[in-house]
Amino acid sequence: MIMASENIQQVTRKDIEHQLLACILHDPERNVINDCVSGGIESSMFDGASLRVWDAMIELWNDDEEIDTATVGIKSGLSFIDIIDIENVRDGCVGHKMFIDELLKWDTRHRLDRISMYIQDNASSDPDDTVCQVLRMAEDRPVVKVEENSAGVICKGFVERIRALEKEGASITTNLPSLNHLMPIRNGQLLTLAARPGFGKTALACQLAFYSAVVQNKSVAFFSMEMSRDELMMRGLSMMSETSGGLIKEGIPSPQTDAKVNDALNRIAASDIHLYDNASLTTDRISSICKKLKSKGGLDFVVVDYLQLITPSDKKANREQQVGGIARDLKKLAMNLRIPVLALSQLNRDVVKTNRKPNLSDLRESGSIEQDSDIVMFIHPIDPNANDDCEIIVEKHRNGSIGSITTEFMKARSYFKQK
Repeated sequence: MIMASENIQQVTRKDIEHQLLACILHDPERNVINDCVSGGIESSMFDGASLRVWDAMIELWNDDEEIDTATVGIKSGLSFIDIIDIENVRDGCVGHKMFIDELLKWDTRHRLDRISMYIQDNASSDPDDTVCQVLRMAEDRPVVKVEENSAGVICKGFVERIRALEKEGASITTNLPSLNHLMPIRNGQLLTLAARPGFGKTALACQLAFYSAVVQNKSVAFFSMEMSRDELMMRGLSMMSETSGGLIKEGIPSPQTDAKVNDALNRIAASDIHLYDNASLTTDRISSICKKLKSKGGLDFVVVDYLQLITPSDKKANREQQVGGIARDLKKLAMNLRIPVLALSQLNRDVVKTNRKPNLSDLRESGSIEQDSDIVMFIHPIDPNANDDCEIIVEKHRNGSIGSITTEFMKARSYFKQK
């Protein structure tokens, strides 16, 4: 029997597993298994008979049934003697947290060994891909702290927190007041913006990104799999200088124009906007970059242009499953970093042909895009031949109302103006 913590390192992982399982069998109050679950103990940490016993205990715990030798034996399919052998390891549950900590350490060492082997086996692979996979392997087992998520903890100061958040307002606002009123953008939200080709979804995304960075002093990351950094910068410069992109490119001398362009360029240069142009970005890579930005100087807003061009992690899944997985990863990024993420999306071809107002089912290869998104917006031209007056339609708003606003799309300046 192991009692002293200084001797615990001398035993095997199997000994630790049996010690912990025995503690659970000797604890009718369920405190030990509650501590196991809240501490992050899970099935992947057990081997052989220990795994069968643990899975049986968890099933009984979930069903709120008694966890004793007989029920565990029946549920696990092991012999009575095998269960008794485990039960006899201890005669009480004192010090069980020591065994929880030790099993977590064993699991961490095992994961580090796997990561080390993976790095060695992929030494000649793309280093960015290797880093992303290593991060995914390291984060496979999030530790859940049950006590931090109990109703009692959540309710403490709940009303005050909600009122403070409401008073603080949206984390990101646009320069379209009616849209701000209809659709306040909050931290942790996934927003999806879709439109027909050539009707301004990238322009509106750039407008939101550059306005947030330059005017609101927010830290913004813009990921494009379709346009270069220079093209994105040209759109931002055109919008902020109120000068057409063509006039900036042509370089026609004009003191007034030059002053506006130079002033806008200086303001953008002083802002905290990061532009990434890579045709083969994955959600792992996007997540890795965002976490690095968040840890270094903060990150307030992420834009991804566009969702269907992100390289899927699972290349064997069908297209709808791949796009759905990408949407879930972006929602997870928004929630983990507590920032809004705006993802652009294509529409199905049927909408392009008929010129009708789009709805949620028109999101191309929709998968779970409409399910995972907190807000879904569409840009719809009022007259497709004129290509200037547009509706920005909020078709889904998880925590608010839906509706639309009318804008003028000033294509030369890549700018939406509220009417």
